[in-house]
Amino acid sequence: IVISRNKNISFSDEVTVVNNFEEALYEARNDSNPFIIGGGEVYKSGIILAEKIELTRVHENFDGDTFFPKIDSDTWTLINRVENSSDERHLYNYTFETYIKKL
Repeated sequence: IVISRNKNISFSDEVTVVNNFEEALYEARNDSNPFIIGGGEVYKSGIILAEKIELTRVHENFDGDTFFPKIDSDTWTLINRVENSSDERHLYNYTFETYIKKL
């Protein structure tokens, strides 16, 4: 499911294109393990409903204008953190973090 403001965009037959987050939720209603991959507005809408966050932090400063929402420690618990060094496939050090929503 792809959310796009472009009403003329199309992909293969396996891809459903919708124009807003609510339509995406409806289309994903029967998916037992849906996940969200940005952009910024989609993350902002989705973090409210999410139960789990799988986050990759790249340890470098980049110019940009879109960011993942702040992860509030009153709402989320970090349950796993794996640090990785740069290598032949990864230019920068990075960390995988898993958060779950507090009940």
